[in-house]
Amino acid sequence: MSTKNSIRRLTIRGFKSIQNLDKFNLNQLNVLIGANGAGKSNFVSYFRMLNEMVESRLQSWTRNQGSADRIVSFGIKETNKVESFVEFGLNGYRFALEPTVDGGFSFYEEKLFFQGVYFNEKWISLSSGHTEAKLKETFKAAKSGGVADYCYSSIANWKVFHFHDTSDTAGVKRLGSLHDN
Repeated sequence: MSTKNSIRRLTIRGFKSIQNLDKFNLNQLNVLIGANGAGKSNFVSYFRMLNEMVESRLQSWTRNQGSADRIVSFGIKETNKVESFVEFGLNGYRFALEPTVDGGFSFYEEKLFFQGVYFNEKWISLSSGHTEAKLKETFKAAKSGGVADYCYSSIANWKVFHFHDTSDTAGVKRLGSLHDN
């Protein structure tokens, strides 16, 4: 397996409350602090989606979220796709997801990126129109040390540590007795 790289820069458009986050710089350890409703949980949710997506579980994750309409910013009438570009090391992963009529997503585009020392940038298209990411399948078919190896190995290695659960199934959001004696 190749070297695993941490995220250097991140662009997200149209994901939940994140309408446009452009070339946001990240470090190896990032701590999110902010007011309620500022978008911290949605930022963390993006990484959960990314992990599910590269492991070919995007449609299942989307159904568990309620549908694509609940994932795109302000619903599908306002936002027609979720777009992202994650830069790490000399590599990157770009994707755009379009909502489908059945409440899922299809890939408008999925690309790998490599910025070489001896040549300019190189883009590798993984196609479009599919419903699950092709990154893992491309990684399995490619040679060790290639762009797909670096991209998949890096993304699959990223972990989310979310200490205060504010998800839809969190205890604070569940029904409880008003008269707790």
